[in-house]
Amino acid sequence: MPARDVVLDVRGAARYLGCHPETVRRLVRAGKLPAYRGGTRLIRISRLALDRLLAGENQ
Repeated sequence: MPARDVVLDVRGAARYLGCHPETVRRLVRAGKLPAYRGGTRLIRISRLALDRLLAGENQ
């Protein structure tokens, strides 16, 4: 049985990537980082998507 993916908010994703939260928002806006939007301010990002970004698979 596969493990569940962890979903992070923008701050958590920024800590995971080691960058500023605005950088995460820019990546989402540019389409380089897939995210789930729950309204205009709520953004959730899969840790698997962050791992893919770090591995260079989302380019």
